[in-house]
Amino acid sequence: MIGKPHILSVNDVQRGIQALAAFLLGDASKWTELVSVNQLSPPYMTTNPGAVYGPPVATLALNSELPAGSTSLSLPNQPQGINVIYLSAAGNAQLVAESVNVESYNGQTLTLSTPTQNAYPSGARLQLFDAYNEGSIRVLLPGDTILIPVESNGSLTFGGSGQLIDTFGSDMAAYPPSFANGDFATVQGLDTLQQRMRAVIQTSVRSLPLYPTWGSRLPSSVGEPTNSVRWVAYLRQALLLLPEVSDVQNTSIAVTGSQVSVSATVYTHASNDAIQLYNENFII
Repeated sequence: MIGKPHILSVNDVQRGIQALAAFLLGDASKWTELVSVNQLSPPYMTTNPGAVYGPPVATLALNSELPAGSTSLSLPNQPQGINVIYLSAAGNAQLVAESVNVESYNGQTLTLSTPTQNAYPSGARLQLFDAYNEGSIRVLLPGDTILIPVESNGSLTFGGSGQLIDTFGSDMAAYPPSFANGDFATVQGLDTLQQRMRAVIQTSVRSLPLYPTWGSRLPSSVGEPTNSVRWVAYLRQALLLLPEVSDVQNTSIAVTGSQVSVSATVYTHASNDAIQLYNENFII
């Protein structure tokens, strides 16, 4: 049994572990599997960071907007020894919140260990904690990653290319743009799908004003430890935005500077065949 990563939203946590099991596993009674795989302790999930980190040393309001992907914020004259911050605010469509570990604090600027996942407006709530509870308590907050238990199908290979060429159609070649026979060159079939996957991975969320939720968070994750399951979660979330993609499994990511090498098994609604990406390179 392996686990697919899923980043918890405020709504996931508020609905509870049984509703989450119904959503992720199709059966509310499988909530015990989520608990077992993730080694959770009661109450399993919470929107109250105090239940995980203890009482906050300070609760403040942001004095300016904090964009998604931020790695630091100005925070003068706060207690030393801050290990974790918890941000929460009402977003465009729902409440958003997350906890972020602190790398350092010099009395003026707080440097974060990983970039923030969400954008927070001026006035958003900011809680500071001076200790991280790493004992037997394992309770998840919004923004944390939960692993979804799935059965491993072993090695998967790609086949059925003739069927998929007709399925995915053609489009203008965009990586890189080129010309053929006096017109723009085109891609067909699987190349069309791979071009769309490349586009969604390399497009930052919120960078398209008319489609702010389309894209990935991978570009804002550079600097985060490469063994973090968030990389895999971000990749899977981005690929599932494509309407032809039904599932993404067996993902792995290697990062060198601004270059990301991706391997994944991608399933589509149009075929029973699996498309295997192996060491596909992206610049982010």
